[in-house]
Amino acid sequence: MSAKISKNAKNTMDKENLQHLTRQQLKELEEKEKTGWQKALDWIIMLLPFVCGMVAMLEYWMVPNGSPNDNPYTYVWFLVVLIGAYLIYFIYSAAKKAKGDKGVLDMLRYRAPLLSALFLLLAGYDYLTLKRGC
Repeated sequence: MSAKISKNAKNTMDKENLQHLTRQQLKELEEKEKTGWQKALDWIIMLLPFVCGMVAMLEYWMVPNGSPNDNPYTYVWFLVVLIGAYLIYFIYSAAKKAKGDKGVLDMLRYRAPLLSALFLLLAGYDYLTLKRGC
């Protein structure tokens, strides 16, 4: 009988501890361990906004303009600010991960495809407006 009581007491204590978990702690308990390929893919996805930002900048400098541009450096500085902001966010999230907080890195991984698409959208918009003279 005493073993049954101690087992029930242990289950009650476990339930009380589980009730005080944060959303991030619960997510970490439930997720599977990632394989090496999945971890590499995560890093590739997180580095993709840098690549897309460089593509947008190269497109701006390499493709000749169809109409004259009075302020050619405005767009370049805008891209530099966006890439720099992402770089700061990337370094901050890597530092938080090194301290044991994966939440910021998970948000970066979640937002990286959207930011990559933003850079590609900017490059496409630049091509359609300035480069074609429309």
